[in-house]
Amino acid sequence: MAKLYNMQRVQGVVIVPDGTRMFNNRPVIGIRDVGDTTLFADNRPVLGVEIVTDGATVHNDLPVLGAVRISDGRSLYGNAPVIPVKGGAPSSLSDVFLTGTPMNTLEITVQPATYDFAPDSISRQMQVSDDGSTGWTNTGSPFGGTTFALGTLTGKYLRVIETAMADTTPVETTSASIGPVAAFVALPSTPLAPGELLGAIGDSYVAYNNLDFNPNIPDTTAGRAGFSIGIGLIEWAKRLDPRFRVDQWFDTTSPLGLNSSGFNNAKAADHLAFSGAGFLGGIVARLDAFLLGDFKAVIFEGGSNTISSGDDGEFSLTYLITKFDEGLSKIRKAGKLAIVVKVPYRGDWPAGDDRHAKRIAFNAWIATQATRDGIVAVLDLDTVLAPGGAPDLGMYLSDKIHQSPKAARAIGEDILLPVIRSLFSAGTFIDLDPANNNFAPSGISQLNGGTAGTWANTNANRTGAGQVATGVAISVVRNVSAVASIVDIGGGYKAQRIDYTPLQVDIGPYFELVAQSISVPFTLDQTKWYRAMCELQTFDGTPAFIELRYMTRQGTTNRSSGFSGYRLSSDTFVLGMGRSGTYKLISEPFRWDPAWGTADRVGIEIRITGDRTAPPSAVQFSKIKVMEDVDPVALWGFGA
Repeated sequence: MAKLYNMQRVQGVVIVPDGTRMFNNRPVIGIRDVGDTTLFADNRPVLGVEIVTDGATVHNDLPVLGAVRISDGRSLYGNAPVIPVKGGAPSSLSDVFLTGTPMNTLEITVQPATYDFAPDSISRQMQVSDDGSTGWTNTGSPFGGTTFALGTLTGKYLRVIETAMADTTPVETTSASIGPVAAFVALPSTPLAPGELLGAIGDSYVAYNNLDFNPNIPDTTAGRAGFSIGIGLIEWAKRLDPRFRVDQWFDTTSPLGLNSSGFNNAKAADHLAFSGAGFLGGIVARLDAFLLGDFKAVIFEGGSNTISSGDDGEFSLTYLITKFDEGLSKIRKAGKLAIVVKVPYRGDWPAGDDRHAKRIAFNAWIATQATRDGIVAVLDLDTVLAPGGAPDLGMYLSDKIHQSPKAARAIGEDILLPVIRSLFSAGTFIDLDPANNNFAPSGISQLNGGTAGTWANTNANRTGAGQVATGVAISVVRNVSAVASIVDIGGGYKAQRIDYTPLQVDIGPYFELVAQSISVPFTLDQTKWYRAMCELQTFDGTPAFIELRYMTRQGTTNRSSGFSGYRLSSDTFVLGMGRSGTYKLISEPFRWDPAWGTADRVGIEIRITGDRTAPPSAVQFSKIKVMEDVDPVALWGFGA
């Protein structure tokens, strides 16, 4: 019996006994005699055959599908492709590809091709090459699974040939190559010591943790230090439990041209790969230089902008997986641990847009990487941002893309912090005790110098009353009245408490009050690095956003400034943090440059903003500290 005709499979008919359900391990498609006009048999529709007049094009109001006899071997007829009756050639619908870190003791994974037919069998053959393009030879035996142990293939490039069989017709699909295979690099032992470094790279979901690259930074005396935004998940985890170190510092030599260097190599609007000016090839390309830093673990995030608008035209699911996989492979080859972040829900895509489905499919693949060598955890931010797939708009800024301060607090505390606590041993990355290494006099650090502080900007509508600590001025800037008091918190320390009531008496949708004029006098050394901090306690669900601003000053003239918890825009001025508690506001490391003019002190301000329709609440700060810190350039291994 012929199995092929014109190189096509023959679809044969074999007569089998009545009642047979399987033949040669295949289901039997039977034909049953039913009565004329029968529409259903066994609850299934009847497919009938009816003889119609030659030339008829319509029968029973349905188009007639006719058959035309053509010569053997024709591939086109009437400008239409010919589908042969005696057999159809199976074809591959999507390519096979490889994922995993090509490192000699690990396994790589075959992502199988998909087909428009049901293969009788699938086998795979791994091949190696010295240069990734020529001289491909088989390595190992054919295998049917989807994993392959690399073994002693250091320096080789790899590809896989997948062969799907339909009867005797083979369909081969060859993957792109990966490699070269690297020698094994051991991972750090965990838990890491307290104070170990944590790097991060990605798009705005990571970039929004640290620096606002305000255009005034390199040009004005008021803005020569990087701005730490501090509305993101990393910053909140550090505030609540500073057992790990993340530093960012002012650096005009940054290759990104963004005047910063340090743990965070993220860039707002970035893609997995991108040719846009200032992006240096995108997230995955920037990993090469970033991974040279002396940190042992990294947060890796990205893909949202790739899904949204493509990487210079590339945005297929296969592309997303292979590019993200390339990044994971680079991190593992560098011997660093990875905390991986899924792509969070975006509300700027219309309902039903196919990008939603692509994000879900991509995240499903990311979830499968949780057991990959070197991956500490896979974070799913949707449990906060879009629980059950429905976005909570209170967790977003107005663009419906980026996390709000409320979301950042929840994500940092509920999702990232448990991972941090399992990865890093308990402790602190810096001495938080204000009794040690503190340039602040006791009247400021302990707030025990009396109540000679002052009020500013009060009027008939905005009032201020109560005890203000000596060395502090409280300014009621807009839409708020306040009552101040001094609270004994033990250990010889007092706190400045401010009970505030939002009002609707001034222009703008937000209220604002500032504890200012806090001065720490000492002679700054241009060879040293410094850090400012305080302890903060909030109440009543915190309907406010709170930042710490630090300034190097000569008298009252600012030389440089920076923030911990920078208010991104008026979009965040009205947004509260959603939870109460006690935590540390810790600045980024900063230094003074004599080119900016002399500096004889560090000034500190604590700014409080929120929705002017919010209920009354309170905040208190204490344990102010300005200390000398280590040189972050040397610590992180990045050039200044």
